[in-house]
Amino acid sequence: RIRNLEGTFPGLKTEAYPEAKLQEILRVECSGGKPKYDEARLTVNEGSEKNATQMSSFLSVMGSNYAGLNAEVAQAHQFFTQDLLLIPNEMRTDLLWTNLAELAFIKDYTVDSALDDVAKLLTKFDLGIKKLSFQPDSSSSDSGSSDPDVRITAAHVDEFGGKVVFEFDQESDGTRVLSGIVCKVLLALELGGVLVVDELDKSLHPVLQRELIRLFKDKERNPKQAQLIFTAHNTDIL
Repeated sequence: RIRNLEGTFPGLKTEAYPEAKLQEILRVECSGGKPKYDEARLTVNEGSEKNATQMSSFLSVMGSNYAGLNAEVAQAHQFFTQDLLLIPNEMRTDLLWTNLAELAFIKDYTVDSALDDVAKLLTKFDLGIKKLSFQPDSSSSDSGSSDPDVRITAAHVDEFGGKVVFEFDQESDGTRVLSGIVCKVLLALELGGVLVVDELDKSLHPVLQRELIRLFKDKERNPKQAQLIFTAHNTDIL
């Protein structure tokens, strides 16, 4: 939160939107015109509406409500809201299914084919998964997918060379996390986009972390120069 809202707007102000108008947008639409609270006196300061607390970014408000005012502002807003590929912590284990449809759409093929791409990359991490498959399954709401009507399975090979199939939700958290991240990585590589991962090392072995980073550094796998931005507690991968 930012108090005492006051700004200057070089390059943004126009005849229709002079600096006073832009200041009003910052004061009112970024804060709701919330008056400044005097914590010592437990009262609202008289005339403090001009010193409201900022609750929303100016870029968000201008990009959402005044996109036609400035092309550079609209482009910056689009980058942060649409072009960045984000992986937050709270949706990690369901990330595979939530991104499969988008990957299939971008590459113009079926969800089965998208799963094949994910599985091929997973084999390089030596997780034992040979193939991923999905099929409608209205009988269960706990199938490793955020959609209760979809059942995802993972095929392995046992010590005798036989095929063993597991429900995707029976895989370890690390495998499920990695599968979802791999799907998002494939999206970033295909688009040449920017992938942002919060706590890359969460539930992932350090070896797997390094392999993911190498994908972005490999010029053959990353010809469109996609970028990876991440936070981590493991300083060895920095």
